[in-house]
Amino acid sequence: MGVPAASGPHRPTAAWPCSPCAKTKIERLAKGEPRPLLEKRDGDHRGFVDTAGGASEQLVRRRFLPERDARLIVEMAEASNILR
Repeated sequence: MGVPAASGPHRPTAAWPCSPCAKTKIERLAKGEPRPLLEKRDGDHRGFVDTAGGASEQLVRRRFLPERDARLIVEMAEASNILR
């Protein structure tokens, strides 16, 4: 099964096999995008980091992700410009 093609600079790769989130509600609805806008889901940068950390912790507890990778995910989220 293939990965849907993305346009522009955000092309899927083995490391990130999905397209980026829509930037507006209109764009999200036009694409049939099921993911909520980050601003709606997380509110701000701290919320984004908390969401990434919570999801990582859950994956560690379920033994799907090593703890060192979970820490790296949180560090990357903290260093990102997402919702800044």
